[in-house]
Amino acid sequence: MHKLVIEDDEGRSTVVPLIRDELTIGRQEGNAIRLTERNVSRNHARLVKQAGGIFVEDLGSYTGVRVNGVRIDQRTSVRDGDEIVIGDYKLGVRADSASDPLPATVPTMQAPPPIEPGATLQVAVHAALSALDAVPSGGEPSSHLDAAPTMPLRTLVDPARPTQPLASGRLVVVTSALAGMEFRLDRASLVIGRTHENDIVLNHPSISRHHAKVVRDGERYTVVDLQSANGVRVGGEPYERVDIQPGDVLELGHVKLRFVGAREAWVFNPSDYAPKSRRGLKIGGAVGGVVLATLLVVILQPKKAAPPVAAVPKVEAPSPATLFAKAEKAAEDQDWDNAVTTLDLLLGRPSSDAEAAAIRSQVADLKRKVDGERRAKDVLASFEQAVAAKEPDVALSRFEEIPTDSVYKPRAEPAMEGVKTLFLSAHLELAEAARTQGHCDDARAEVEKIQQIDPDNKRAPDILKTCRPRAALRIAAATAQAADARPAASAPRPTNVAARPAAAPARPARPAAQRPAARSAAAATAAPESEGATPEVDASDLIRQAREAWSHQQCVSAIDLSRRALRARPGNSEAHQIIAVCSCSSRDRDGALKSYVRLDERSREMVRTLCGRYGVDLGE
Repeated sequence: MHKLVIEDDEGRSTVVPLIRDELTIGRQEGNAIRLTERNVSRNHARLVKQAGGIFVEDLGSYTGVRVNGVRIDQRTSVRDGDEIVIGDYKLGVRADSASDPLPATVPTMQAPPPIEPGATLQVAVHAALSALDAVPSGGEPSSHLDAAPTMPLRTLVDPARPTQPLASGRLVVVTSALAGMEFRLDRASLVIGRTHENDIVLNHPSISRHHAKVVRDGERYTVVDLQSANGVRVGGEPYERVDIQPGDVLELGHVKLRFVGAREAWVFNPSDYAPKSRRGLKIGGAVGGVVLATLLVVILQPKKAAPPVAAVPKVEAPSPATLFAKAEKAAEDQDWDNAVTTLDLLLGRPSSDAEAAAIRSQVADLKRKVDGERRAKDVLASFEQAVAAKEPDVALSRFEEIPTDSVYKPRAEPAMEGVKTLFLSAHLELAEAARTQGHCDDARAEVEKIQQIDPDNKRAPDILKTCRPRAALRIAAATAQAADARPAASAPRPTNVAARPAAAPARPARPAAQRPAARSAAAATAAPESEGATPEVDASDLIRQAREAWSHQQCVSAIDLSRRALRARPGNSEAHQIIAVCSCSSRDRDGALKSYVRLDERSREMVRTLCGRYGVDLGE
């Protein structure tokens, strides 16, 4: 029997025995193997056992499937030792052996336990199968049982590995304005990119938002290209995935970094990496060629003829006007990288260059425009991904981030009609649900969102007009119940005058106006305990539903459920965590801060990390 080893970007591993002949892999619930990162498509790939072999195929995913670094476009055979990459996950097929410390089958399988409160917002691999039953007493899996996650591989004790923590290597920037910056590779996985949410931040125009990832396994370091614009090079050769050794120079865009091993004594010397000018060599070569030609003419001509004096040609660098015209042409062709490189050369000209100083303001303006278009290109890609995943709140937020004058704004506009339709449908449904439950403040918040997109929407104001707070609903129910009970209570009762003692004093009659009031008050007090009253929903159940909605990226429902849980149990930390992170996913920083400030320091640190992945900085 074979097994599938799944490793995430933090080095955690899960083992799944391959029992079925076909396993589907994706983010959506219902797949045999669920991988919950956002760069995994809902239905991403399929593993098939056929004719004694194992094959993998891409199901039209957004980020594709790679086998040993090569993206596949058809069903591909995989063997023991091959590496399959799906999003941030690495998968490998392994054959069972007698020395394998992990069992091929698990005698008693239970459904994966619910997420613990302390790990609510942790990113994890879910290998839960679509139909998980108990294993029969014979120890063999049932026909529709595949597997469940085992313990992480990294928790197993390997006597061959040292027990003390290994010293870590480092990356040192040796070129560009960032030269001299050092980054210690002391974690299992570090992401390198241009923006502040990355583990290693290289704020340079040639670096993509998320450019590459360094994965550490003991003393082995692997660099993975995250589909960057300018790629990853080692030794001048491009790679999608490459192991690096001490002394290797890693090129990310126009930035070079030297990998320094843990045991390597190396100190950065800027002069070793200073660019050597070839202008003097070119001029010297030209002068030498002219001199040599002159000598040949003198030697070959008769001595009576005076040799002509040849003028030495002057070799000049391209003028600032020429470079600016080149940058304008690159910007017109939407070749933003070449435009940025050329403009950086112009901005780097010395202040003594009068011609460059004369057009410096034009160069700076074009540079701002080019940088904006590069960012807009990245935002458009995120917008298209949100549209494909049918996440209207995220898509609307990305669309608003694209500048109005950007060339990428018209490309996003055709999809906006469908995005708005999905947005209105989702928020109308939430507003209606809040109205039904008497949560008028929540209904009003949803209606405001709707009217921002569709001011003429007629259904939204009607929801607010018919919304009655929960307390009013209870009083109305109690009043109706009292009214129903009044005829029976006021019906004449038979009296037996003979049986009543003659000396018994007559009971004074109460005014008629007081009786209904007293009856209504009693009915209102008893209404919550009566059969017709609506019982309060348990806060723990609401939190569980909110956690489940968040795990399925249904952030609108998760926030609504968390707010309801807070009304039932004020100050619930887990509800505030879910609201903060879900607000960050839709770039609602103000909404995230309202819950963030109510958390303790440990929870804040976790929320800050997750919000950073969405590009939202909540500060310290």
